[in-house]
Amino acid sequence: MTLITTGGTIASVADDAGVRRPVLGAQDLLGATGHAGRVRVREVVRKDSSLLDFADLDSIRRAASEAVADPASAGVVVAHGTDTMEETALLLDLMVGGDKPVVLTGAARPASDSEADGPANLRDALALASGNGARGPGAVICFAGAALVARGAHKRHTGGDDIFGGSAHRCGEGVVVTAPACDIAPVRVDVAAMYPGADAVALDAYASAGARGVVLETMGNGGVPEAVADAVAGLVRAGVAVVACSRVPGAPVTGAYSGGARLVEAGALLAQELRAPQARIQLAALIAGGEDLRRYPW
Repeated sequence: MTLITTGGTIASVADDAGVRRPVLGAQDLLGATGHAGRVRVREVVRKDSSLLDFADLDSIRRAASEAVADPASAGVVVAHGTDTMEETALLLDLMVGGDKPVVLTGAARPASDSEADGPANLRDALALASGNGARGPGAVICFAGAALVARGAHKRHTGGDDIFGGSAHRCGEGVVVTAPACDIAPVRVDVAAMYPGADAVALDAYASAGARGVVLETMGNGGVPEAVADAVAGLVRAGVAVVACSRVPGAPVTGAYSGGARLVEAGALLAQELRAPQARIQLAALIAGGEDLRRYPW
């Protein structure tokens, strides 16, 4: 078994000012679980997950891939902050192959809290990654007693224990979407939120900054102002890929209304299942790997 740590709330302790900082290392986290099995530990970074960038995600992905390839490792657990766990989970889901479990977990409350949930979550994740229900391809988020498939998982609130929503993981079920393993750090992909009166300013700025992809977080099931639809057409002509998601949880983007229809005409891809954070990761991964974007589900 391999434990990869990256920081996050699970590794955080409140300082004298009450500020929570990820100061605990891999051995500290493992020791708090009481886990008796043999576990190899590897600390990749020690950050709040909101501070992670694509280079950090590449390092986490490489560490997970190396652990999966190690004959001595039965599975992999990644301890991670909850703010961007859904992004890292999708990247590992796409790029870490093989049939060994890849399980992500974290905590809603810091290690210094009297009711810290990190040790229990990590203990559950280690058990799951040992082969207890997680066998088969695809990454899993293990949190508050639930196991969720990575694809479509999302942070839905910041209080309580069950802070993640998504589809339950069932061993051997579901279709895993894969992409060639590669680094995504060289690829810039941005997210633009839509709202009444939105214009092309943000899209033009992203393109000028070198974005190779843009994710639109549209209103409803594809609503965007006309100026944005026109700008999308220009981006696509210039070779910038555009994926349209909805800002409404669980809503697909379709061409049923004029906004979605204009996006189709402009050449945007319409997301049916992915929210903007995960769509951004998939878009970066496919661009980096030189894949045909239209061959993949969104």
